[in-house]
Amino acid sequence: MFSDSASLLAELGGLPVDEQLVPVWALASYPPHPVDDLPLWRGVDAVPPGSFAALDRDGTLRLTSYWSPPAPEIGDADQAADLVRTALSRAVEARSASFASVSADLSGGLDSTSLAFMLDRHTATFETFHSLSDDSLNDDARWAAVAAARLPGAEHHVFPYDESPTWYTMVDDRSYSRDTPDPMARTHGKSLYLHTRVDVAAPHARLNGTGGDELFSMDVLAMHDYLTTDRGAAKKPFEAFVYERHDVPRTVRRRMAKDPDRDVSFEDWFARLGAATVSERRPWSLGWESTPRLAPWITDDARARVTDLFEGRGRSLGDLAPLSPRKPQHEIMKLVRIGGDVTRRMTALSAGHGVWVESPFLDEAVVEAALLAKPSVHIRTGTYKPLLGAAMRGILPPALAQRSSKGGYNRELYRGLEQNRQALLELFGPDSRAVARGIVDRASVVDALSGLPATVSTFMDLDVAIGLELWLRDVERPRYPSLQKELAR
Repeated sequence: MFSDSASLLAELGGLPVDEQLVPVWALASYPPHPVDDLPLWRGVDAVPPGSFAALDRDGTLRLTSYWSPPAPEIGDADQAADLVRTALSRAVEARSASFASVSADLSGGLDSTSLAFMLDRHTATFETFHSLSDDSLNDDARWAAVAAARLPGAEHHVFPYDESPTWYTMVDDRSYSRDTPDPMARTHGKSLYLHTRVDVAAPHARLNGTGGDELFSMDVLAMHDYLTTDRGAAKKPFEAFVYERHDVPRTVRRRMAKDPDRDVSFEDWFARLGAATVSERRPWSLGWESTPRLAPWITDDARARVTDLFEGRGRSLGDLAPLSPRKPQHEIMKLVRIGGDVTRRMTALSAGHGVWVESPFLDEAVVEAALLAKPSVHIRTGTYKPLLGAAMRGILPPALAQRSSKGGYNRELYRGLEQNRQALLELFGPDSRAVARGIVDRASVVDALSGLPATVSTFMDLDVAIGLELWLRDVERPRYPSLQKELAR
């Protein structure tokens, strides 16, 4: 039996939850590849990334790979920009042609603003949405207003902060995906409100900028790759990159040269994760992904289950192959797949209201176009997302393309936690499923919820705890009783 939902297959088959895998979702914020693809029920298998499953006439099941990330081979900036522009234009046009109505988030950032102006080229009427921040230092609203003034054909909606639910407002809606716990469950209440606030002709596509950061903002691995392949050209961009992160280039080069993960294979890197999960992340790490860190509220028993999995004791992980043989490409694809997961979850939440959340940056052709560009195209001193900026030349007004900042939302984390603290404490009360299963230490998570988090990482730890608890509660409730009866006939 095939399905796009592991939880559906598990419920229809009466399959048990895999108790060893569940604590892996206590890692902040997503488990590493390929653990993130493992279904959380015994007896359910996943089709590998970039593959499809086919059943032959004789009953033989075939898994066939149809796509893999390309190697970066285009060093000409204009050629790379043309590829991205064409792919992104087609992705946006496909949405405007396939839905009864269409809109775009207009946060004020480069990604969502680019999509709004691209959409303006493909449809005569559309709407934009901007949710105001609670932080007076957040300049997103100013940039969104500048963009809106340059889009006179669109209808613009601005939502005051106090009129929408805060983060950590939970949603008791059984339509959302429950294949895995959701580390972003804190956003559900606010997102559902914003996606369904205005009457639109259904089916409606709501475009967002998810994927823009993943494809066009280069990180440590990409910078190290550039430094090792073209040291002369990379010197100044590398130094600027390091100074922006308040460090010293000479010191960082020494750390990179001594980093234990610098030259290891994906299989060897993965084998080390059992011990690494108990450690703090190393700055400037050159591992295949950000080293996963278990939240401090996890129990010793749950920690042991996670370590056993990484060290090869328990469920088989199959072929430990990276998403790409190149580290930077692997990490980008990992983040792209997380973006796809977030988009699917939001669509599952809002589709019942006639709204489909769409992320054009995550289309296969756009991802491929971005990956084909060499580091020298992606990284330019003093230029924010140079490849995307070049692709939008002539479409996005220069004044908007020059923005190099992005508003922060830390204040909203604190305010959301403050307003919803009692409900969250009750979530981990006497009937907590995560506590009963021996995954969460109640005293530790209650202490974290009761205080004032000192860093954003504490919120990440709380997010995975909340997502895990909500998931454990949800999988207890049958979703498809009528279908089960039909199959039982």
